[in-house]
Amino acid sequence: MSEKFDTHGTAEVCDFHRENIQVFQPMSLKSYGGKTRCSGEVVTVSLDEDNSTLKTLLQTPGNGRIAVAKVTGNFCAVVGDNLCKFAIDNNWGGIVVDGFVRDTNMLKTMPMMVLALGTYPLRSSKKSQGTIGDTLEIAGVKIDHGSYIYCDEDGVVLAKEKFSDINFVK
Repeated sequence: MSEKFDTHGTAEVCDFHRENIQVFQPMSLKSYGGKTRCSGEVVTVSLDEDNSTLKTLLQTPGNGRIAVAKVTGNFCAVVGDNLCKFAIDNNWGGIVVDGFVRDTNMLKTMPMMVLALGTYPLRSSKKSQGTIGDTLEIAGVKIDHGSYIYCDEDGVVLAKEKFSDINFVK
């Protein structure tokens, strides 16, 4: 591996910054969107069987940030093609869900990185409002609002901030 590459992925993030990162447990999340890579500042969202807080968030300017959601409660899909379209239209860099997605036939055609535990056809109920800005734990990693995430085909890496020496391919 050479530092002379013009572009980098999660492998290079790990090689260059091993002491300053956390890596999600392997096989914890699967890719469902049409893009296979993303990186950006994290916006954390806690949900309990209700995706309305995430929906509202994705309807605001994303400025390339990554929405990272932790879902509790009964099985339900909190992201589908409609929320993914909001994310695309508002310039979000990606969606990472410790929960389930649906409309995967459409998601794979959309230019958005969507990572999730799996699929489930039942949409979320309107149970309770979620919260933005909580510290989450997903795949063995504690995720703070405002941290920086790198996602690609090799895995998911979290850092406290963006690395200036990494030119991550999106």
